[in-house]
Order: sequence, then structure tokens, then C-alpha cells
Amino acid sequence: MRILHVANFNLRNSGQDYFLTARKLTAAFIRNGHSVYDFSDRDMARAATPMGAKALGIAAVNRQFLDIVDNVRPDLICLGHADTIRAETVAEARQLHPPARVLQWNHDPLFDRHNVDALTAKLEVVDATFITTAGDHLRPLARPGRRVAFMPNPQDSTIEEGRAFAHAELPVDLVYSVGPAGSQRQVGDQVLDVASFCRDLKARLPGVRCLFPGLDGEPRVGGAAYHALLGAARMGLSLSRRSDNYLYSSDRMAHLMGNGVLTLVDRRTGFGDVFSDGEVAFYSDVEDMLEAVRRFTADDDARRAVAEAGWRKAHRIFDARIVARYLVEVTFGLSLSNDYEWPLHAY
Repeated sequence: MRILHVANFNLRNSGQDYFLTARKLTAAFIRNGHSVYDFSDRDMARAATPMGAKALGIAAVNRQFLDIVDNVRPDLICLGHADTIRAETVAEARQLHPPARVLQWNHDPLFDRHNVDALTAKLEVVDATFITTAGDHLRPLARPGRRVAFMPNPQDSTIEEGRAFAHAELPVDLVYSVGPAGSQRQVGDQVLDVASFCRDLKARLPGVRCLFPGLDGEPRVGGAAYHALLGAARMGLSLSRRSDNYLYSSDRMAHLMGNGVLTLVDRRTGFGDVFSDGEVAFYSDVEDMLEAVRRFTADDDARRAVAEAGWRKAHRIFDARIVARYLVEVTFGLSLSNDYEWPLHAY
């Protein structure tokens, strides 16, 4: 079928984030046999004005979206964080081409009020909404006749190419890409300033080679260099702003596990329902995390075995082609063709 994929493909970033979820899903739809037309709404909104001001280009990009619907006549309109496209424009597109089904996917947290507002704005005009959070946090987004369901952050073996578990000699023991100044992350029941936390980790892990790009002048890493760095690390931290939203994680977890890095994950996330202790290094608090780092630093055979098991499972169950097929099946109300290994309840 024909799919119109409207998302932020971030063309202005010169490929630094070529591994975006939007690109993984487009590639997966194509591999699954569909024809896909990509529309980078935010880039086109900026391009519609002489000064590159996105807000001033919103009216133009909504008109362009309708022109594309009229020309492509998609069977499925897939909206990924397409915040510049207004809900009334989506409703107009459905009138323009009634056979089309519409889904929206989202990998930002549901504790972000702006994100919830953006999702809610389109709940009545889409057939299905997919979010990288599971469980009861989805319930407030339920609407009659509209499905709301969990989707995992997808893996792509052509992007997450690293095999850190395959190497005994690696230059980095522990990696974490630090966010902007003032960022906070939750570890157990503590919410910590991420920069202070990373400095503390370094101090408390003498002999462990920590690399925290973005911390204290350490240059940030993007593009292929980012994935090369992950593939050169024994262990990596999967930290999110909150760890108490069931199965929520930033796509950092997919990058780490996908590159064969032993991934440290907070038990409060609920990922113990998907992965075992033989596939992920779970921790309950800061002391538990430190103990895990020390244990796997001292036992590299164990590190490699757990990292490989996690890598194999993540690529098997969260492959982008499987995730993309699930999105289509739920949106069109089809029988599920696979024993998907994540919570399937749709509200």
C-alpha cells in the first residue's frame, strides 16, 4: 500500500541523527513491501518562510500536506510528532481521501505536558495512537473507536551495527551521553542532576574508564561517530527523566542494546517483564548500579554473555520491520500476524 509518513526528518542537521525513529520506520515500511512518501513537516515549515521561522510557515505546510494527500492518495497517513499539522487539517485530509487510515506515533514521555497536549489534539482524528509507554498511563488517552497502544523503540540492524559483546579489548568501560546543562534523570526513587551524578560516578568508580560526552567540556558525539562510540563500550547507562512510567525509555536504550553494549536499566521501568537478568543489567538504586558496574568490570566473560543475549533478543523482538507491521495491523484492525513480545493491550 501507499504510506504518507509525516515526521521530523531533521534535514537541517546534516545527518547527525540519521538513526531517528522516523527513518527506521520508513525503511521498515519499505522492507515490508509498502511504497512510502516522506514529508518532513518541520523542515518544510521553515523552508516556507524567508527567515526560516517554523511558526510562520505552519499555514503553508498544512496546505502542502493536503496537496500531498491529494496527489499521493495514501492508504495510510503516518504522523510522527507532526506537531505543525493541525488536527483540522488531518480531518480535512480524511474528507479529501476517505479510504485513508491515520495513525500517530510518539516516543516522548507522558509526563511531559506539552507532549500530552500535542497527542491529545489529534486523538479524535486518527484511528490509532502508538506511544513508547505502556500500561495504565495510556488510559487517559483512550477515545471511543480510537485505539491507543504501546510501541517499542525500534531496532535496525543496518543502523545499530555494533557488536561490543564480541570484543574483549575495548577502550571504554562505561558510556553515557550527557544531556544539556541542568538535565535531570531518575535512578531508583531519586531524581538527580545528571552532570553531578556522572561526576560522582567517576569518583566512585576508580579504575573504570568512563566516557560521558557532553560532561565538563567533553565534546558531544553524533552521526556515525556516536554509534562507533557505543560499539567501543563495554557498558552503557540507559537513563531517562523518569523511570516510573511502565516501559518508557528514551531511544538510548535501543541504541545501546542494538550495538551489543551491556545496558544498565532501572528495574522501576518494568523492562524486567520483557528482558531477563541474563539479558540486561538491572539496578534498583545508585548503590545497586555501582555494584553492577564493578561486577561486570571484574568479570568480562559475564559482561559479554549478558550483552550478547540482550542484543540478540532486542534485535529479534524489536526489529523495526516487526514494529512497523504491528502499527499497520492495529491501525487497520487486522488479526495480529506475530506473537509480539510486548504488552498488546490497546485502550
